[in-house]
Order: sequence, then C-alpha cells, then structure tokens
Amino acid sequence: MNRTLCPTCLAMSLCLSLTLFSQSELPVHFSSGTIFFPENIYDKLEKQASLDGQTIGGYFYKFLQFNQLPTEQVHEEIRQSGIMLLDYIPDNTYTAAIPMDLDLTVLSAIGVRSVQTIRETFKLSDELQRRDFPAWALYKNDLHCHLRYHKNIPAERILEYCDTHRIMVISQNRHAPILKVAVAKDRLSEVAALPFVAYLSHTRYRLIFAQNV
Repeated sequence: MNRTLCPTCLAMSLCLSLTLFSQSELPVHFSSGTIFFPENIYDKLEKQASLDGQTIGGYFYKFLQFNQLPTEQVHEEIRQSGIMLLDYIPDNTYTAAIPMDLDLTVLSAIGVRSVQTIRETFKLSDELQRRDFPAWALYKNDLHCHLRYHKNIPAERILEYCDTHRIMVISQNRHAPILKVAVAKDRLSEVAALPFVAYLSHTRYRLIFAQNV
C-alpha cells in the first residue's frame, strides 16, 4: 500500500514541527553565526547547578535568554533581585551578572527560559578564534589586544584582577570598560575564560605602558 501525505497534511505537520522547535529552542545571533539555546531553566533549577563557574566579585556571569523581551515592570523586578543585565544579544538574550546568593526560583519568575555558560569561544573575535595574528599586532610572543570587561566591574578592581592573572595592562580607557593588554599567544583561551573578561580582539602594537587613553 502506497502511503503518502496530502499537501494539506504535510503543511500542517511542518507547521507543528516548527512550532515545537521554536518552543524548545530560540536563536541567538552572534557575529560569528547563529546558534540555538535550548530551554533548560527547569532542569537547572532542579539541579541547582545553573550558576556554576564564571564567578568573581560576588557575581556569576551567564547568558540569560528570556521567553520574550522583559517589560519595564520585569526590568524593575530584575533590578530588585540584584541581577544586572549587561549586554543584549538578539534574540531575547543578555549577558548577566547574577548575585551568588540569588534564589534561583527568581529566574523562572522573571521569564528566563535558558541559562548558558559564557564559553571562551564567545569572547574571542573571529580573527582570534582562527589564530589569525597580523604582524602589526605582535611584539615577540605577545599579542596586543583590546580587553573589554563587564561594565559592572569597577575600573580600579579590573587592574587588580589583571595583575592577579599576569595580564600586562598597557593602557586603560577612562570612558569605557576597555583595556589595552599584551597577552601571550598561547594564553588567549585561558585569558578569555576568565570571568571578568567580556570580549577580546587584537589591536595595533604600541610600546607605551601605563597610560590612560
């Protein structure tokens, strides 16, 4: 017996599949491409493990994806919880600073659908991921980079963190959370994985130290 689906049934089946997929995963559009975050908030709450790692200064740093963009009322609830939404990434996703003592049920109450680790690959520019190092950005084995740190971190503390992790600071931007640093080529992934680092990209080499820009 030859079993075939009529065009109407096939269309209904496709629509249902797309609806179920959209409910389980939503796209996140990075400069390097689009990925999908699965809905995992209930698993995370059950295991109490959604906020592992990526901690510094009393905060966890994670991607939070919402079912829909927070309203002004929800933004106020987020502020009252102590969560700081730092950078927006389409769709419905933010990098967030989350207090270490947060009651995790708050995440579900404010409409979070997915909690994801900010892996070092998300923090490296496309060129750094490809290990594409132009000569003008290199001095011996060091690559000169712009290091953007999370904007809730005080400027004076970031210098302490860099010193602790042996990151040479060349200059500090007085108007934005950005440092010019020198990083050994074989330490890029290690530095990008540090919780205070938001993004790394290479910049032109200049032998000028300890100045503000």
